[in-house]
Amino acid sequence: MQLHHLMCFTPADPLRALAQNFSGGFRQEIVVIDTAQLLESLGYSYYREVERGSEPPRASLRFADLLPGLAGTPLGGEYLYEHQLEALKQLEEGRNVVLIAGTGSGKTEAWFLYAARKGVRALALYPTLALANDQVQRLSAYCSQLGAEMAQMDSPSVQAAGSAGRRTIRERLGRALVVASNPAFLMQDLKRYASSPSKGFLVPSIHRFGLLVLDELDFYSPRELALIVGMLRVFAEMGWKPQVAVLTATLSNPEEMADILREINGREAAVVKGEPFKVPNRLYVVLGRNLEKLRTLLIERVGDVEKLGVGEDIKRALLDPEEFRKSAYKVVLALRAAGIEAEIPHVDPLEILARYIEDDGVTLVFTRSVGAAEEVARRLRQRLGSREPSSVAVHHHLVSKEERRRVEEGARLGAVKILVTPRTLVQGVDIGTVVRVVHLGLPDDVREFWQREGRKGRRRSIPFTETVIVPYTRWDRELLTRGFEALKEWLNLPLEKTVVNRENKYALLFTGLFKLVSSRTLNLRTREGELRLLQELGLAKGGELTAKGRRTWHMLNFYEYGPPYGVKRVKTSEGGVEYLQEASHVDVVEKLQPGCFDFTSDFLVTNLRVTKGRWVTLVEEERPTLHTVYKHEFLATAYEEYKKVKAQWGEEGDLWRDYVRGLLRSEVICTMHPPTSGFGPYLEVPYRVVWIVDGEGVRVKVVGDRTYVYRPRRAIDVPSTTMGRYEDYSYGRLYELDPSIDLELARLGLALVKVVLRRVFSIGLKRVSYDLSAVGSRKLLVLFEDDAAGLIEKLDWLEVRRAVERYEPDELDEILIEQVDDMAHAKLVEIGYRWELAKAHALTVLDTVVASERVRLSLGGVEVLVPRPSKSLKLLSLDTLRVPLTDDGEVALVFLAVFDGEEVHSFRLLREFHLVDKASAAVVQSVAGYVNEGFRVVVHDFDRVAEDLSAGGLAGLRALLTGLRGDGALVDVAELSAEKLGARIGADELASYLGLRMRYTLDDIRREHEESLKRIRQLPYARWLQFTQYLSKKADEYLGERSRNIYLSYLALRESKSENKRAPALNLPAPGNGSS
Repeated sequence: MQLHHLMCFTPADPLRALAQNFSGGFRQEIVVIDTAQLLESLGYSYYREVERGSEPPRASLRFADLLPGLAGTPLGGEYLYEHQLEALKQLEEGRNVVLIAGTGSGKTEAWFLYAARKGVRALALYPTLALANDQVQRLSAYCSQLGAEMAQMDSPSVQAAGSAGRRTIRERLGRALVVASNPAFLMQDLKRYASSPSKGFLVPSIHRFGLLVLDELDFYSPRELALIVGMLRVFAEMGWKPQVAVLTATLSNPEEMADILREINGREAAVVKGEPFKVPNRLYVVLGRNLEKLRTLLIERVGDVEKLGVGEDIKRALLDPEEFRKSAYKVVLALRAAGIEAEIPHVDPLEILARYIEDDGVTLVFTRSVGAAEEVARRLRQRLGSREPSSVAVHHHLVSKEERRRVEEGARLGAVKILVTPRTLVQGVDIGTVVRVVHLGLPDDVREFWQREGRKGRRRSIPFTETVIVPYTRWDRELLTRGFEALKEWLNLPLEKTVVNRENKYALLFTGLFKLVSSRTLNLRTREGELRLLQELGLAKGGELTAKGRRTWHMLNFYEYGPPYGVKRVKTSEGGVEYLQEASHVDVVEKLQPGCFDFTSDFLVTNLRVTKGRWVTLVEEERPTLHTVYKHEFLATAYEEYKKVKAQWGEEGDLWRDYVRGLLRSEVICTMHPPTSGFGPYLEVPYRVVWIVDGEGVRVKVVGDRTYVYRPRRAIDVPSTTMGRYEDYSYGRLYELDPSIDLELARLGLALVKVVLRRVFSIGLKRVSYDLSAVGSRKLLVLFEDDAAGLIEKLDWLEVRRAVERYEPDELDEILIEQVDDMAHAKLVEIGYRWELAKAHALTVLDTVVASERVRLSLGGVEVLVPRPSKSLKLLSLDTLRVPLTDDGEVALVFLAVFDGEEVHSFRLLREFHLVDKASAAVVQSVAGYVNEGFRVVVHDFDRVAEDLSAGGLAGLRALLTGLRGDGALVDVAELSAEKLGARIGADELASYLGLRMRYTLDDIRREHEESLKRIRQLPYARWLQFTQYLSKKADEYLGERSRNIYLSYLALRESKSENKRAPALNLPAPGNGSS
């Protein structure tokens, strides 16, 4: 790493590095402007890192040696990379291949050589249309040179052909050596084929292909990977078992992928690894103009540095020029918080970009939004004036496809020199002549950063490439306020791993549904595991799909669960109504509710149109002007609150300016309904919209000799009506936490766990989510996955716990915590950045998860006979649930249920302030009656039950149970589970692991409780009970089932052996029936 501050001077013109390159037999000169000299000439300080180039080792064979038809072409004269030759060898020996190699390493050519040499027809699947179109151009050129045909089969090509041209498409498919498609089209075609084989396009001729290519595997989500695996399994059972070539840049478990392929097609699989092709790269972070002058000025304004109320790190940076350059943003913000006038280091990206017009190559400029891309391009054209304004172009989804193609071709030919884009060029388009990537603001995750970077340096004729990072948005400035070490750590984070899970039940869901739908046409045998899963989910009954199963099959699509088309979006402006690119159903729920800023268009969502089933059909957007704001009451209300907050901070309110600068963003708070006992249905409903406002000024907290800088933040409710819902299937599990745990600190601990998963295990920050809540004295954790990966069940949580215990947080972790969970970060600030507290609570939560998972894995596989539940066993299970209706708990509903082996008796009491419900006497009398008949009492977690009884005005019953416990006439199943299984396990978890089903979970009661509180707080106290009927009904049924399960769990544990031995699973009777 090299930190530079070079004196401002005017360098010799031109600022160019001239490189000579011989390619294809002719001399080619590439001119690349040296950004170091450019920045020096403009007076900017910068950070610089030089990265070496790399090229995979070459074999001794040329492409033309293996394919004579390529002789005389640039590719024909190239020597193969060793990994290309190895992949070819493995394919020619009949194996599957998992080829892991970086960008520009020729993965496509490896499998094409095999297809062309052996005449093996290939079906190549690409994750996006953009990438497919780009690859089609390359493959078409290769095929043309060899006299072969190339075809593209996807929705646009089918729609373009129309009904008259479909015969022609099928004829081309019959002749083509290579067919390019995508898994979304293939899945839709397979679904059509399942219902009516005559309706398919690609599937009816699928047996003609001997090779299946899965390109860019790391681009897919875990759910999408599971669907790909499911399709391969279905095809195998239909008799199509092609060789498979998997191409990817990263894969955490290639051996598992190889095993999956071996199970599907019976072929051995080889894992081949190769190095990426990269020309030397120079990375620059532009810090600001004249930093040394700024430092001197600040010292003059400060006077006595020792009297500043900041940490030693800020004092050192003020006195040391090198330290100041490393942490200039942090120092300036800390001094401003201390009342010292200090200007934030200024960078004008336009004056830098304007000089890149002189390059021979293309400069790719990435922004955070469409609006920012348009603004940069417009202002840059204005700055250039008559100097080649056509050399600047924009590229995003609002630009027509025809115009995008013209822009791409212009860049390839050298007519377009600067291309400004938000995201569309991330997805695999190869322009080839890109010599530089400029980041006007960093993306949120490292994967997108490296996807941006992968667009440059793809030609050997380029002498070097450049990466230029210009601090432009809140996110990258937040990174820089933590100093360069934090930025460097972020840039060096390993990519999120692409995890393939062979046991992902999403694949089982697809294969099971497919077989039942196609049972009359294909007659494929449904396996036991598939049918059992469908029956458990209520999707099948008696070998037939239920109505729910048919609906699930209709909604099951590749990129998301929902109708096979997106949600229409329109924006209204002075020019009329304009249709935008369709939005996904999940984006509408999570990002496009009324009151949200749409960052892809920079408009405000003002209305949604919905069906009776709550599916959104249209998103309406308007320009974020004051006219728009005051036209809609919910926007006007939020805007007035926004102005009030800004005034309290002593700042001027400017909605558009704060949005563009990243100081204002919208967020949809959703109510999650994840599964709580493994794989199951997942529901997400938008609850409310908030605007998150960050202050322009900062606050400072000094801990030891370190200074932490953070911005004030406020969430503003937008009183809009939220609409829509998103459904899918995923993984989740509920854990009951120690009642004494502080939920705010537990939240911080869980955020730290997610950071450790990212930094130690390379698992994405969004892969595992959490939800913490309380119902009375009971505290709950739900771990769930937004995207079904099966990680919750697959992860070794004990190893995760060990990693957290060893982990030492650094500067980057603070900002990652903020990225994970704003509330957790606020708690971290509140406790003075005491990481030891965060770690302690992370370990406490993980202890519960580890213990529960250990029991889940040990239970099962061995059945145990238990006595039939009966009054003759003289056992009475008892459980309680206290549900507060006020924040202080002075008004609460107390539910109690007992099960005597044959019947459940339920009671509901109302505790009002210090008044005791008259029905409490009947409760005590009922339990005492059983005790007098010689019944032993069985509870789960005596301390919790005793606390609920005291708080509910049942002190007499508490005294009775305490006495029974002293006499040995009361059994605590939580203590018994610790004795028998080595861990205290929640009653609901234990029941789930024993195979006992419950209609409701405690999480269901929690959600109903929240809904009841929302209703009753708008009503007079006298009407409260009237609006808790649904809550009471669910709680009664839940507690009745739970008391019965506690009874049965006790019988199972009583018959089991001691801890650390394999405990029995229970084949228990359904409620009301006899024992097994």
